[in-house]
Amino acid sequence: MDGKDFSIVIYDRMDKPYFLLLHNKSADRWELVNGTMQEGETPEKAAIREFAKKTGLTKGKIQKKLELIDNRSIFIIESNMNTPVHIDMANGHDTYLWSPLDSVNGKLQGTEKETFTIALKEVIPSSNMEG
Repeated sequence: MDGKDFSIVIYDRMDKPYFLLLHNKSADRWELVNGTMQEGETPEKAAIREFAKKTGLTKGKIQKKLELIDNRSIFIIESNMNTPVHIDMANGHDTYLWSPLDSVNGKLQGTEKETFTIALKEVIPSSNMEG
């Protein structure tokens, strides 16, 4: 299936989880890693390709794949925040942040925030994003 969009929530489960956010310079906002499947790719291969391309990270494990009603997928990938991130500036990102849970929600907006909230229930099943 060519052209299917997906998002990736990247986290490191330390004493408490930290989540990787990329800053979109032109839009001046924080984002998750997003991508589109290429012809002949499996969804998992596409997620690993975008994970590596946009972050420079080479070690990450897909923990879960979620299918949403709008035919968009969310991949949850566990990685290590002690590994250097090398963002792909060609995609408009200028910096990154490993953010603790308590500050992620205030950094994301719109669809990015909704996607994160859905994924968070899988990373921390008892999580409550209200308040």
